[in-house]
Amino acid sequence: LGYPVYRKVINFGALPNAENKSVAHGIPTPYKIKSVTGIASDGNNEIPLPHTSYLALTYHMHLFVRKTDNTVVIGAGMDRSAYNAYITIEYIKAAL
Repeated sequence: LGYPVYRKVINFGALPNAENKSVAHGIPTPYKIKSVTGIASDGNNEIPLPHTSYLALTYHMHLFVRKTDNTVVIGAGMDRSAYNAYITIEYIKAAL
């Protein structure tokens, strides 16, 4: 037996400047995250989220869901405020 998988896309807005930023995702509890991904764009470039780089740690951007306050968190090691992001969360309505 399986559970139906739901998907929600969140307009995260501008990415942070060398810090973490969180945005409420609005998914009702209880839920269990199956995947979280995103895309950040400045109009010319698109960066998948989360993002790692072989060039330097400051280029990395992490992405996670914080269940304590039901938010999506993106952290950047450098100024990424020129980029806006959309985050896709896939989840099931269950407390597993």
